Amino acid sequence: MSNMNENMNDEEEEKDLLRMEIEELSDMLRNDETWEKLREILRARNIDAQTTLLVSFMEDDEDRELGVLVTAGRRVLQYKRNTAVDDAASFEAVDITDQPDRLEDYPQVPLALKEYL
Repeated sequence: MSNMNENMNDEEEEKDLLRMEIEELSDMLRNDETWEKLREILRARNIDAQTTLLVSFMEDDEDRELGVLVTAGRRVLQYKRNTAVDDAASFEAVDITDQPDRLEDYPQVPLALKEYL
């Protein structure tokens, strides 16, 4: 029985970490002044940063940014952009809403859809 409780505690801790990641990234997307260019790019594509969740984000040492957005319309977009160029042309987004094999890489997505939208 204690093994089952430990597993449940581990799952809750994992969910808490995912919630924290979603909340911190989404707050940066919406409010951090260094993210203004991304907000502009999203606006140009009719994506409202104030109602969109940023659930995953990575940068590499080659000025590339990769992220996953969940829109208020419950669409899941995987994006990449070159921050050295930092213009709308360097932004590419792919709708992965209906691609379960790609969605399973992001455990934040089901949590975001269930708890935040």
